Amino acid sequence: MSQQLLTQCYRVVESQLNDADMSLTVGFGTRAWCDATRRLRGRVSAPTFEPEFHREMTAYHLRIDHASYGIVALAACRRFAGEFLPAVQSGALWYEINAPAEFMTCNILSDELPELRNVAFLGGLWVSPVLQGCGIGGALSMINKLTALARWPETTCFTATIREQNFAKVSAAGRSYLKEYEASAPLWRGYYPPTENIEMLHLATLGAEVILARANPTGFRLSVQSVESSPDASRYAHGRA
Repeated sequence: MSQQLLTQCYRVVESQLNDADMSLTVGFGTRAWCDATRRLRGRVSAPTFEPEFHREMTAYHLRIDHASYGIVALAACRRFAGEFLPAVQSGALWYEINAPAEFMTCNILSDELPELRNVAFLGGLWVSPVLQGCGIGGALSMINKLTALARWPETTCFTATIREQNFAKVSAAGRSYLKEYEASAPLWRGYYPPTENIEMLHLATLGAEVILARANPTGFRLSVQSVESSPDASRYAHGRA
């Protein structure tokens, strides 16, 4: 069922992207995602997906490219087989190896975390400012979840870490960043090396069965304007791969 939904959603989204000179691809691993994120944002803000901090990873990334301006959107997903909580409590969710000296696992708030198994961990979502608010972020987020279910059918739930300040934040399309998840719990508080700030992170969770119930290929409506018509388009030409 998930493979069929994924295929249908891909076709609908790709058709709309192609009409705007854009394409969607899936890449093995996350090393290319890291390289693109550094080029586009100046740093990697999700160490969970950075290979140099982990012994072994089962992961992939998604990217949307424009014919003239290169990468305009990115996302990533990583599989955690078996029990997920030990990866959180040990700090391996972020830094399994080569952890920065400032990172302290004692800042983990594990008492309020749910017990989870066979998790697909989502993150690394970035959409170029010239295309925010047109539905690409939401479409890429759904494609990401369906891709995970198609690749890892045993997935029971999706998780993501969300910074405290984003709880009340609303996207350009008027949607809450937490609206797509079912529940959240305090995860970690302390100095967070990627942002170089004291952060409170929450773990948001969403059951895999909910995604299958929500997925609707006919519901994708991308209001994608021509990138060339945007006055800021030339500023993002450095996303060219």
